[in-house]
Amino acid sequence: MEIVDIHSHVLPGVDDGAVSVDETIAMLRIAYDSGTRKIVATPHMFLDLFHNNDFVQILDLFEQLKSDLESCQESFPFLQEMHIYSGAENFASQEFLAALEQGCVIQVNADSIKGGAGSRARKCSRSLLQSGGVDVIASDGHRLRWRPPNLGGVLGRLEEEYTKDDIAGWLVENPGRILSNKRLASAVTS
Repeated sequence: MEIVDIHSHVLPGVDDGAVSVDETIAMLRIAYDSGTRKIVATPHMFLDLFHNNDFVQILDLFEQLKSDLESCQESFPFLQEMHIYSGAENFASQEFLAALEQGCVIQVNADSIKGGAGSRARKCSRSLLQSGGVDVIASDGHRLRWRPPNLGGVLGRLEEEYTKDDIAGWLVENPGRILSNKRLASAVTS
């Protein structure tokens, strides 16, 4: 199964994620080793803490990262199989919520499912999964030692309670549809 991770902080130097291209490569290696082949760089946007409000600047940094990664493919051959996309982690505001006229996609962090974000987040994610309210599971990968982009770590937990079709929907099909700008599959539930 080639996993698609639609939420990670692999764009270096823009928020609390990777601080350098070297760290990005190491994070991508973790993602690759856990089965991820497509990953979306989703820096925090419209959060005063990081001042990331300029789409053009973020896209320029993303294009620079893609160029840097291409130049490293000889030293790190696994990068040839990794596909990186540009996205954003937008923080909710009244204006943002008003813009959601056609609904939204519910993404749960793998760390919440595993209990790494606390029992409250684990219970909430479990409830959302069981009710069919989850469209995508992503890593929210930030750093090498703090929440690395390892979706393989949640597979065992998911396989204990959910079908392979449910898991594929959350980790492969729906994230792939998002990247292809296609309508998502119906909600998955066991």
